[in-house]
Amino acid sequence: MGLILTIGDPSTVLDKPTAILVTSKIKAELGISVSIKLLHRGKSSEELAWSGWRKLQTSATEILGAEQIPHLLAVDAWFGVYLGHRIEPITLEIGSGIPPLQCASLPSLIEEIELYGQTRELATEDERLKQMWTTYMSDDNLVDRDFDVQVYLQLLHLARLGMKRRMPLWVVK
Repeated sequence: MGLILTIGDPSTVLDKPTAILVTSKIKAELGISVSIKLLHRGKSSEELAWSGWRKLQTSATEILGAEQIPHLLAVDAWFGVYLGHRIEPITLEIGSGIPPLQCASLPSLIEEIELYGQTRELATEDERLKQMWTTYMSDDNLVDRDFDVQVYLQLLHLARLGMKRRMPLWVVK
């Protein structure tokens, strides 16, 4: 299975006991309430190449410098969440055999990703993001390359949607 980015409540990506622990830890450590709902309005990305996340981080670091993208760099493609609040990146120890949860700011991530897109002269408007994505998925020569761009396209789209719906963005394997 490849990388899938998801906006939604914790139970969208985690089993219920883990979702409860994660929700409690986020509330206790950050003072942020993340609800667990029975009905999900979540949305997930298309399946992406795992290497695309690291390639995006590497490309953004080379182009902008690490100091310009602390939120993008704060989360690995493993067990992380971008919350809809202005927070400093932090790693939370959840316990009970659960890996540490990497947390960062969704609004800050959007700013960093938009800056990256503008600097690389990639699409930043929603319609253009969708058009570029369609181009990648319909062209056999493109679908197996530029994994960093493919992750960028899905990440920016979902990050904005997460802010609009007031839902966190999960990067969970």
